[in-house]
Parts: sequence; C-alpha cells; structure tokens
Amino acid sequence: MEFTVNTTGPLAREMRIQVPGSQLSSEVSKRLKDMGARVRIDGFRPGKVPMKVVEQRYSRQIRQEVLGEVIQKSWTEAVTKEGLNPAAFPQISDLTGAESGDLSFLAQFEVMPEIGSIDVTSLKIKRLSANVGEKDVEDMIETLRLQRRTWTDRAGPAEKGDLIFLSFSAGEGADRFPVEGEERVGMIIGSGSYLTAFEDAFIDSSAADEKSFEVSFPAEFRQAAVAGKTLKVQAKLVRVQMANLPALDDDFVKLFGIQDGGVEALKQDVTRNLERELAQTLSSRLRSEVVERLVEAHQDLAVPQSLITREAQALQNQAADQNKRMYGPAAQVPPLDGFMERAQTRVRAGLILSSIATEQKISVDPERVNKQLMQLASTYEDPASVVNYYLGKPELLDSLRSTVLEEQVAEWIADHAQSETQASTFTQIMRPGA
Repeated sequence: MEFTVNTTGPLAREMRIQVPGSQLSSEVSKRLKDMGARVRIDGFRPGKVPMKVVEQRYSRQIRQEVLGEVIQKSWTEAVTKEGLNPAAFPQISDLTGAESGDLSFLAQFEVMPEIGSIDVTSLKIKRLSANVGEKDVEDMIETLRLQRRTWTDRAGPAEKGDLIFLSFSAGEGADRFPVEGEERVGMIIGSGSYLTAFEDAFIDSSAADEKSFEVSFPAEFRQAAVAGKTLKVQAKLVRVQMANLPALDDDFVKLFGIQDGGVEALKQDVTRNLERELAQTLSSRLRSEVVERLVEAHQDLAVPQSLITREAQALQNQAADQNKRMYGPAAQVPPLDGFMERAQTRVRAGLILSSIATEQKISVDPERVNKQLMQLASTYEDPASVVNYYLGKPELLDSLRSTVLEEQVAEWIADHAQSETQASTFTQIMRPGA
C-alpha cells in the first residue's frame, strides 16, 4: 500500500491511497472458494458446485464486500502510520481499479483539533447556591392540594382563584369572530391562562352578567381570525365555580403512597424530592456556566464540520420528535440551519471538556452514575423497570455516563477557576422567571 497526504484546511486532510490489485483479487478468490464449499444450488451436490457457476452468481457481491473492507482497512492503516486522529470516516471518491488492476481512491476527512494544555485559573465562574426551606415545602404541598381540588358552583360574585366559563364574540361585520354563534372559554381568575382582560372584566361578577369591553389580542393568539387585532368584545359570564381543596390529613397523604407517618412523612418525602431537583438544577446551571466561559475563552478553536453537522442533525431529530408529540405526524421538521450555531457550541465545549478530563485524569465515577440512575428511576411508578431498561440499553447508559463526566469536569474547573458563590433561593433557581 502507498499513500500521500495533503492538508487542505485547518482540520481538513486529503489522502490518496493505492492498493495492489493482487490484494483485492486474492481475497475475492479465497471467499469464492469458501462460498463454493458451502453454497447449495439446485442441480448440484453440496461442495460440488462448479467454480464458474459460483463466480457468475456471487462474484460481484463478494467483490463489493471485499472492496469496502480493503478501503476501510487501508485508510485506517494509513492514518495510523501518519499519527492522525480522524473526526469521522472519510468521503471516498475518484475510485479506480475496483474491477481489475491496482486499486486507487481519494479519502477526504477532518482530523480532531490538538487542544493542548488548558489553563482554567483565569476563568471567572459564578456558582449559585440555595437550600430547600420550610416555605418551599409548604408551597409544594399546597400545589399538590391544588392539583387535586374539586369545583362547585358559586352563587355569588367571582373571586380570584375561581373557575369561570364565558361565551363571547369579538368584532362585528366582516371582522366578527366567530362568524356565527359564540366562542366558549374557561379560565381561572388570576392564572393568566387566557387573556387578563377577560379575567379583569368579570372578577366580582356573577353568573349571567353581560359586559362589553375592548381586547387587544396578541399577534401570536391561538385564533388567527383575531390575532394582532384590537376588537370590541361582547361577553357573558355563564358559570362561576369555586375551588375546594382537600384537607391536609392522613387520607390526603395516602394518595401519594405514604401509608404511615401522616403529614410529617409527606413533608419529609417532599423535602427529599425538592432537594434532589435543586441539586440537579444547580449542577446543570454550573455546567452551563462553565461551558459558556470555556467557549468564550476558546472561540478560535477550530471544530470539525462533520461533528457539527452530526450534532445539528441530532438536535433536529429531537425537535422533530417533540413536534410530532405535540402536533401529530404532520408536524414539520425544522430546518437544519437553525441548529448549526448551537451544535457548534456543544461540539466545541465537548472537545474542551474531554481534553481537560484526559489531561487531569478525571474518569467517570461509577457510584455517581448509579446514584443518578436511581434518582431518575425514583421519579417513575416502577423504578425497577426503569433501571432494567437502562441496563439493557448501552446507548442510554453511555449518555448518562457522559453527563456525569461533564458534571465532574465542570466541578473540577469551578474548583480551580476564579469562582464566586452567589446565594439564591429555591424559587429563583427552579423558576427563574417567576
């Protein structure tokens, strides 16, 4: 085998490889003989099929198989001899000699960048800290009660937190919505789930009250006929219902699978869950902060385009799957270009984190992986089945290990960088926009 290498870009390489034709033909002949000894063809006894018949039937198929193997093996040997670290399998072109004579082909590929030693001591990292307080636990328990509330009709005026049902029409003439009849909607006053103009108009109103008022429908409103328009609305309050929260007692506690310990046991369970969620979110926020600072400091690091494209395609597939779950099989696939910038950031960050892990000899902690798997499984009704599912899916375990390793590297960086700890609260961390 002979080869030459040319550098065509910061990471791009072009390799011309030549392989003696005898190497290809001898392997083809060997496999045809093996095939002749095993193949069964009507009219011939096993092992007695004439070689000419075997060649007529299987020569092209076997030659293609051998050709692919020879190309991969010769390219692998060539990059190994050159000490190159390819980012992906090459694009093969200009193939000659596939049928007879010496084999020659052009392999175009990218190599991984040489990152070298990374100094993180100058990075300025903001670390957030927070604790789960008694009020956070009480608020969560109140949320659990709200999720199990029942509704009964209210005879008097509507209050904040009441569920109201309205019928309305907007505009008139050609701009009327709906064209005929009335639109019916329901909303909880104070929730902002619909339009606050409707909530404001009917608070302190009773069933059967009618009102007229102007509403500015936002451009992204779900009904295209009124989106972006300011129209006069004629509305009627059809029904008012008030919420009835379940009592915080043993019966309520048992709804969550807690048979003993009563309300205090529920508080302890809620506290553990909130602490787990907070720890995961703080770790994720720290990882994001570290990645952002690293990428800022290494904007000039060349990144293989093949890896960027592959990452963008993965992000595109995730978005497409999410759209299908939300909008059905007819949902559109978002364009690939919309994911390229994010993919480039992720690939650059991944390369840097991997380099630091190698340089600092940081390896994934099996106990930490197991702990994360147990925590993940504990959020499902049947934790054991989730664990078994992960154990049976190597790709899922690999993804979990990668996440854990990134967390470990991010923590190491934060420990060795110029870190500033910023005190926060559970609500600020878990609901930044609240």
